[in-house]
Amino acid sequence: TSFDPDNTVTTQEAAKMLLVTLGYDAEKAGLEGSGWGQKTNALADENGLLKDVNNGTTQGLPRQYAAQLIFNAVNAATVEYRDGEYYNKNLIGLENDTIGEKYMGLNTAEGTVEAVGHNSKGYTAEVKTNDLGEDKKPITVKLSSISFDPTEYVGKAVKALYKETDEVYGMFVDSEETLVDVTTTVGALTTTDTVLKVDGVEYDLEAASVGAVPVVDAQGAEISGQTTVSALKVNDASSITFIDNNGDEEIDIAVVTPVEVGQITYLSSKNITVDGVFTNMKLDNCEVYEDAAQDDYVAVIEADYVGNDKNVITKLDSVNGEVTAVKGTDEARIDDTWYDLASDAAADVANSKKGDFYLYNGYIVAVDLTGGSIADIAYLISSGTHKDVDGYYEAKVMMNGETKIVSMKEAQGSITAGTGDQFVTYEVDDGAYVFTAISAGTVLTDYTAAAALSYKENRIYEKNNGTGTEYLIDSDAVVYVKYDGDKYAILTGADVSGWGDKVKEFTTGSMVVTEKDDTMNRVKVAFIDLDEGKMPTSTTSYGVIVSDVIENKDDDKEFTLWTGEEQIDVVTSTSTALTKWQAVEYVENSDGTYDITAAGNNAGITNTFGLYSIIDKTGDVLRMASASEAAKNYNITEDTQIIYVDVSADDLEDICVQGGTIQKAGNPSGDGKTYYRNASFVIDEGSDLALLIVATNAEGAYGPATIKE
Repeated sequence: TSFDPDNTVTTQEAAKMLLVTLGYDAEKAGLEGSGWGQKTNALADENGLLKDVNNGTTQGLPRQYAAQLIFNAVNAATVEYRDGEYYNKNLIGLENDTIGEKYMGLNTAEGTVEAVGHNSKGYTAEVKTNDLGEDKKPITVKLSSISFDPTEYVGKAVKALYKETDEVYGMFVDSEETLVDVTTTVGALTTTDTVLKVDGVEYDLEAASVGAVPVVDAQGAEISGQTTVSALKVNDASSITFIDNNGDEEIDIAVVTPVEVGQITYLSSKNITVDGVFTNMKLDNCEVYEDAAQDDYVAVIEADYVGNDKNVITKLDSVNGEVTAVKGTDEARIDDTWYDLASDAAADVANSKKGDFYLYNGYIVAVDLTGGSIADIAYLISSGTHKDVDGYYEAKVMMNGETKIVSMKEAQGSITAGTGDQFVTYEVDDGAYVFTAISAGTVLTDYTAAAALSYKENRIYEKNNGTGTEYLIDSDAVVYVKYDGDKYAILTGADVSGWGDKVKEFTTGSMVVTEKDDTMNRVKVAFIDLDEGKMPTSTTSYGVIVSDVIENKDDDKEFTLWTGEEQIDVVTSTSTALTKWQAVEYVENSDGTYDITAAGNNAGITNTFGLYSIIDKTGDVLRMASASEAAKNYNITEDTQIIYVDVSADDLEDICVQGGTIQKAGNPSGDGKTYYRNASFVIDEGSDLALLIVATNAEGAYGPATIKE
């Protein structure tokens, strides 16, 4: 705040008021009468009141400089008059109390922040001060309640204003001591250099080399076995800050914030697993970005390196493209832009690789490759035999989610004019397409093409009658379909799910492209020729009883049914024994009552569900197991009704989960054998699911079970 909002008080007038507060007598100190302004300016400067007050002494005092002036005064030592002079030290040479100490009960800690943390009162910090105790050792002030995160001050010389230790009013870097404060990345360092060079600027070192500079983590603690820069074993993209904390313009210490990178493989409303970082971590112990989802690539700064002791999880930005050049293992060019390479990702980056490249601090830290030309697969419906004015042929093709007419070059590819009904890869050359036929056995870097002749239980098979190699269909796979003899469609893997026994055989020429060396043989792109075949659908109505079942005066049963879309208040005269959490089939009658029957063919459905664990998921194929049944694959078809239920909740609004996601069950021990139980189901036919019930907080509702081997 300001002495005067209208800025009519000048800097020297304000300084005069504060000098009187320090203990100066206005008349004796010459703060009145002729020359008072010059005397005021001199004393104010001598007592440090004008530090960082960049305002003319005779100008009106703006708010920000008024605040700085007052802050300086609070930290200035009071004076006493002796032998005709004013002194800010007592007879034994110790500095007098400051205004803050004498009148406000405030203290100032000046020194280096050596550690930060968090407790029930807020953030904490330990400041190793410049003052010595009776044992001649520096005094450490432990500040136990700070309202802001002081992590950024670790390793730096600061001044902290506090009232005892439970009321910390502020902390700022002491610009006279911390003369160097520069941040870079671990991967940018050359540890043998005798000077630190960042963005073209060189900094001297207290140590013999960059590699010998002492290191602490972002909370001020030594990293186990990594006490110097050369000993660091962290991701190259990790931030590291070099600090001079004693004012000699030489680097004294480095503060590193290790970052880890992984993919979210499990996420519920209570727990999260990041592959390679931690398993089944409670979300209460994390700070997670909005709309986090399974399969996201993320950066994690673990709780040990965060002031409030929470794991910070950040979604990684990415670029999609092709590697067009590399410089050893240090840099890669994606399309036209160069990026630094973290050593953990370098092995996956090579010329012509395509995919998503995930970035942190300017480094490629993770890679999701799509293969040599997986994104450049299409289905050529037909091509003409007459050239246009540019000498190109006309071609009708399904690609990138649409059917369109394009210009085609003939000589460079294997497709000739007049060719049609051909699964192809393509490149674009001077605006025209070059098509190359795909045949069974074609290898596309990380993908392989294979014949596909039959369909059964949401799988495509190499041979007729559901025999030969089995290929699982990813829900996001691109599927080009020819049907009704001369019609074409572009579907997703999810669309193809649910064909059941109404689609069995494919015409020769049908083909899949699968991930190479994938034990589950996931289909990413496919062409299916159904000849005269159709793509049928069907529906079935199920619900889960989500309330207690009561009997009314008419001996009818009343309860609430959750369909996954709506809650239905049911009245039924059925004699079937019913209970909460039971799955049922239902039909609504014209009088508002319901015919209820227990869910048929009800594998996994009992009076209480949650017997099964979803232990893996690929597209629309779930692998489920229980304590009594070994793991088996089940199919979600387009007819499968999915109901999400939070069995740990107390009221209906929380029990009935809208728009949930299928999550793999947590494996708390990490042994791959003991899982939380989070599912039950009803079989339609074979391995197709008519109904799938997913418990969204299984870890809170059911204890883990050891699955049958």
